[in-house]
Amino acid sequence: MKRLLNRILDRRKILDTNIILRYLLNDDASLSDKARQIISTENCIAYLEVISEVVFVLQSPRCYGIPRCDIAEQLRLLSDEILIDKWDVLDCALNAYVEKPKLDFVDCLLYGYSQNGYSVETFDKRLSRKLPN
Repeated sequence: MKRLLNRILDRRKILDTNIILRYLLNDDASLSDKARQIISTENCIAYLEVISEVVFVLQSPRCYGIPRCDIAEQLRLLSDEILIDKWDVLDCALNAYVEKPKLDFVDCLLYGYSQNGYSVETFDKRLSRKLPN
């Protein structure tokens, strides 16, 4: 069974940050079209490491300065188009990202992990107040 799952996953195309950004932003005609074609015709997956970088770029005032709620909405829409690894963790993290503006996105991911059965240890006082005891 594990081998079958691995073969299925091996056929997935792992998306990088730039493909996801071009797809979401539609800011470069040629690259955005290629990104749309890849996402619409391939069996794609995005990992949380890549999603973290996407969020960093989108929220950064030096880049796009997109509000947290809009980023969360776009990533939820993206999840209808591609598989996002550990979606339950990300979904919880996106809720925290919108509702807890003092937490950065990585802390929100850690919060998401904590809400999905993972034990998270931290010295970060702000994050530790949000984690289950």
